[in-house]
Parts: sequence; C-alpha cells; structure tokens
Amino acid sequence: VRGGRVDQNLVLVDEAPLYNSSHLLGLLSVVDNNAVKEVNFFRSGIPAKYGGRVSSILDIRLKEGNSRSFNGSASINPFFAKLNLDIPLVEDRLNLVVSARQSYAALINLFVRQEETKLTPGFSDGSLKLNYRLGKKDKLFFSFYAGNDFIKSEETNKQGSRPIRKAKWGNLLANLRWNHLFSNKVFANLSLIYSDFNFEMKGINGNFSRSIYPVITTAQVRGQEIKYDLS
Repeated sequence: VRGGRVDQNLVLVDEAPLYNSSHLLGLLSVVDNNAVKEVNFFRSGIPAKYGGRVSSILDIRLKEGNSRSFNGSASINPFFAKLNLDIPLVEDRLNLVVSARQSYAALINLFVRQEETKLTPGFSDGSLKLNYRLGKKDKLFFSFYAGNDFIKSEETNKQGSRPIRKAKWGNLLANLRWNHLFSNKVFANLSLIYSDFNFEMKGINGNFSRSIYPVITTAQVRGQEIKYDLS
C-alpha cells in the first residue's frame, strides 16, 4: 500500500499478526472468505491501538457462528476444495465454526505449460472458532488458524538425473479471548495471542551448493502477546 514494504503493513486475524497473507504466490488469500465475519482496512488515520505500521492495517475477524442451528457447505473447483461448518454444541451457549481448504497440486500443473523445469505449487489451510457464553456478562472465544504453502521444482540436468528443490512455509495463529460486559456502554477484552511463521527450503544434489548432500535453509518468526482492552 502506497509503496510500503511488507513489514510496514499489518494483517491481523482475530488480533493475531499474520506474516504470510497469500496462497499460490499471491493468487489467493490465506483466509477463506466464508469464514470471515468482517474486515476493517486502514490506509491512513491508523488508530493508535494498532501501532508500529506506517502503510496500512488489515483487521480480519472470523465468524462467531450460530448456537441454535447447524449449517454447512462444501465446494470443489479445478484448483482446490473447501468445507465450512457451523456447529451448535450447546444451544444458546456453545458453538463451533470450522473452515478448511486443500489444493490439488497435480491439477494446477495442467493449466501451466512447463518444459525443462516442472514446478508444482500447493497449499492447505484451516481455521476454527469456539464461542462459549459463560453467563449474561461473560463470553469466552478461542480462535485458531493454520495454513501452509509449498512449491516443488524438478529439473533434468546434463547427467540425466532429476534433482529436486522444495520450499514450504506457513502460519500458525491462536487467540484466547475473554469478553466481560460491565454495562451497556462499557466492556473489556483480555486476549492471549500466539503467532508463528515458518519457512524451509531444501535442495538435493547440489541445487543450492556444490555439495552432494541436501542443503536446508530455515527461518522462523514467533510472537506471544497479552492484551487488555477497555472500551
């Protein structure tokens, strides 16, 4: 946004920072739209509570679900399949929302012309949100998201072998939030937030070095946060 780098834009999923925000190298969002309740986007006049970003804020909130009736949907297209479930566990008290997607890496290759180098991309992700009403003034929410991407590369060298390169990366997010209502105008949220991003790249038969042994490069970003908000 406005020329900002990745670290100058903040993407949140139920308050947890999301470090990789797309699947298939930018073609799809990492969060299924059927699992989203609302999205708030700020490109200027960013509220002080977000802090630390100068370009933009994308605040995604997952659905809280229906505690009275079951709802479900499923769909399949040439690139991926997805499933969405809204499950009431205890009427008017406890419910669960589940969303999952899985790509078909082999089918993606049918739409891409490849000759000497064969690239196989793919992804999977899933989210859930548990909503528990403790009483008239208290609610407990638990949100969880996990998503992974990968890309494999197969090539033919002069000796006729087929060396393989593989990269994989993904997010893992969790948030446990307690909501308390003091009055019709005042409420508080206490959140325990965990966020993790992992990246791994592996080369075999000297793709990334002159060694005949596999070379593995890894990176990780991890964060924990306790937040109290009174409004």
